[in-house]
Amino acid sequence: MNKVSIAGFLLAFVLFSGCVKISDQNTQIESIAIGANHVVAIFNNGEILAWGDNAKGQCDIPEKAKNTIAVASCFYHTLALQSNGTVIAWGDNSFGQCDVPSDLNNVSAIAAGYEHSAALRNDGTVVAWGNNEYGQCDIPENLPYAVAIAAGAGHTSVLTEKGEVITWGYYAEEDFLPPEDIKPIKSIASFGNHIIVIQNDNTVIGWGRPEMSEIISNEELSEVISITTGYGLSIALEKDGRLGILGGNHFKLAEYARQLEDITYVAAGFFVAGAVKNDGTLIIWGKDVDRFSNPVIDKLVLFEGSE
Repeated sequence: MNKVSIAGFLLAFVLFSGCVKISDQNTQIESIAIGANHVVAIFNNGEILAWGDNAKGQCDIPEKAKNTIAVASCFYHTLALQSNGTVIAWGDNSFGQCDVPSDLNNVSAIAAGYEHSAALRNDGTVVAWGNNEYGQCDIPENLPYAVAIAAGAGHTSVLTEKGEVITWGYYAEEDFLPPEDIKPIKSIASFGNHIIVIQNDNTVIGWGRPEMSEIISNEELSEVISITTGYGLSIALEKDGRLGILGGNHFKLAEYARQLEDITYVAAGFFVAGAVKNDGTLIIWGKDVDRFSNPVIDKLVLFEGSE
């Protein structure tokens, strides 16, 4: 592996040309999810690949996981949404978070929490399963029509068609109530004990655990199309393919993200972030990125950050 020091980062290009273990080698990565110590990638042919720590079986992709359109992972389990609206789960199942309800179908979105899973159906209803210690799987009665879903450490949140966020499970009232001056919302993300949202005017706000939900600045954001949040960083993906930094700079996460261009997808994990470029290149940066250095994909760039 060749390593070159550039602008305070450790740059590592890892090329595994000819070693792609998918049925069509003329494919490229479209999106990713990052767990505690593993990465899951979706290729543009619907196949998926996982690598990194496999202590809980989180990289053992089931044979039936085909035609995948979305993946979600938070800690040690992964969810995959199939094009037919069904969900497949694997990895740590200590609390039943991988026991997908047998009648679950017509799913449009998925979310992976710490020890629970959640799915949004096409009819706006929500289903959740796994650890229910804090009521995170108890769907509120008369829950309004939901258009997006997110999950964290012991809580589940939805975005309603009216642009409101509703959260249930483990949370402190004063921390998890949206700000009083909040505007209509168009996108939501959650991780741990905090929530980040995009308002209709493209400003981004957060609430929950103070040190994780603080938004540093919205001043340079243009048209935001998606957001992601993890432990140590929150990022906005803008329409022009650049990344807007919302909060956090542990291990130079924010510093490096500002240098990236032509990004089509972004995800965050524990002091680490990943981005997919429009040519299919996957970039992972942050803390201890060598743990992600052995995927059988043909384009990977790793940047090791420092405190």
